[in-house]
Amino acid sequence: MELNYHNTRLIFAIFLAFCISCEDNDSEDNNSDVNCDIYSGRGNLVSYDQIVEFNKEAFEIVIKNIYGFDPNVFDIQNTVKVYKIIYESIGVDGKPTELSGAIYVPQLEEKKALPTLKTSHYTITERDAVASVRPNVSPQSLLGSMQGYFAIYADGIGFGISETQAPFVNKRLSAISGIDLLRASKEFACENGIELNDQLFTTGYSAGGYGTMAFHQILEEEYSDEFTVTANAPLAGPYSLPEMA
Repeated sequence: MELNYHNTRLIFAIFLAFCISCEDNDSEDNNSDVNCDIYSGRGNLVSYDQIVEFNKEAFEIVIKNIYGFDPNVFDIQNTVKVYKIIYESIGVDGKPTELSGAIYVPQLEEKKALPTLKTSHYTITERDAVASVRPNVSPQSLLGSMQGYFAIYADGIGFGISETQAPFVNKRLSAISGIDLLRASKEFACENGIELNDQLFTTGYSAGGYGTMAFHQILEEEYSDEFTVTANAPLAGPYSLPEMA
């Protein structure tokens, strides 16, 4: 199922309302006074680059011309910087690999602890149709960060920098790539002096709906000592796989 922005406008808007230039960086070279090397192996942040910055005018153009919304119904609260990140995870063979993703950082006038919004990508067929290459492919991430969320998006196995062919939906792979991104985002936040609170929201559409449910379940079963999901909003997705055979 390819994402149809026009058919999902209201759902995205309700969810967001409910939940309330490049810089190259090697993660080992930043914030040297603080030990931000939280994870070794899976979840370790390898590098990050700022790829774009959205100001109010840019948001209005994207909201109107790409998402098909009326910009006047949105409260554009923050400029947002988007970063491509590379982090350590595991591949389809269970061996260590590097994956890519994107982090959307709201630029607040007054510093405060931010909630995290994790988005699972919808059904895609092109390797570069992901947020680390095209940040506007994730309206949840972009509009959420505009309203003050620290938004993260995993490209997933087989997309972005990953050249491995991945299945359409895979419960464990979908979950692990997101969990390791969540870990890497903590290192990113530490290195950049970004304070995060304990709130974790997650959502996804189409294959991303399946992915966010898998992420939620495995996180609760195996990583509850690290993270707790505050709210999960999976949208339309291939949930009943036995009936698809």
